[in-house]
Amino acid sequence: MTSARIRIRDAVASALRALPRFRGKGRLGVALERLLTDYSADEECLPTFVGRESMIVRVDLRSSAERYAFWTGEYDRNVPRLLDVLDPTASVLDVGASVGLFTVPLARGLRERGGCVYAFEPFPSNYARLVEAISLNGLDETVTAVQLALGERSGTIRLGIVEALEGATTGNAAAIRDDVEGVRTAVVRCEPLDAIAGQLGVGACGLIKVDIEGGELAFFRGARDFVHEHRPLVYCELNYAWMSVFGWRFRDLLDLVAPWGYDVYRARGSRFVAARVPARQTEDVLLVPRGTRVERRARRHLGLIA
Repeated sequence: MTSARIRIRDAVASALRALPRFRGKGRLGVALERLLTDYSADEECLPTFVGRESMIVRVDLRSSAERYAFWTGEYDRNVPRLLDVLDPTASVLDVGASVGLFTVPLARGLRERGGCVYAFEPFPSNYARLVEAISLNGLDETVTAVQLALGERSGTIRLGIVEALEGATTGNAAAIRDDVEGVRTAVVRCEPLDAIAGQLGVGACGLIKVDIEGGELAFFRGARDFVHEHRPLVYCELNYAWMSVFGWRFRDLLDLVAPWGYDVYRARGSRFVAARVPARQTEDVLLVPRGTRVERRARRHLGLIA
């Protein structure tokens, strides 16, 4: 039986999600959550809720990204704008799909247009929640879920749930050393995109979203041929702390993609501005293929500033 405390929490969260965006909404919700949630009790930490655009998803409030979606109703406000850039029947790759907070709204937007999503998530508990979210939203024919990490070479890697409170069942997963303890871990299969894209039957790809906690450079190195063939828009989160752990810098990304004919932009409010030097914290960047229809659409819908 749900306690009065949890009913109050969930009612307040529902009210906050219904409100327009305002600065500090997520922080306010998390502060209330800490007063109203017993984090040691799984049944209190795993609510199912309806977000923006009627998205249905179950989250773990002990995971930082998931709890903000619970209180704000959304995960990434750029999804509708990214959809505007795509051809109607384009395929999209969600690399590092986690529990589906990006996959679901993207796939809902593509479903009526004839597009599709390939959602890559290697960590077992994240993958199970991703599959659940796809089913809850009736997206089984729009989304292909693939339990696989994408990197530079074939093999296995050890992942751990990071940036989450103790006991979290899902959350951001990153490659970790064998001697790291105290986090939920799993050994998963890893393949280059170039090696498996043909097996999956990926059609004309218009967009790749990449959020893999410092593994982005390895992903691009293993996706060189695919990117050259499809020339997609790439939407990527750069976590500078994890990039440092993996031994690469912003300049390494620029040096890799510039010869491919890509320019790099960083999110600044509702626009994306040319990025030539690193930022100081985690940020969203856009890799745009020069001289393409994608670039022209991105300038119109995403406000690119050179």
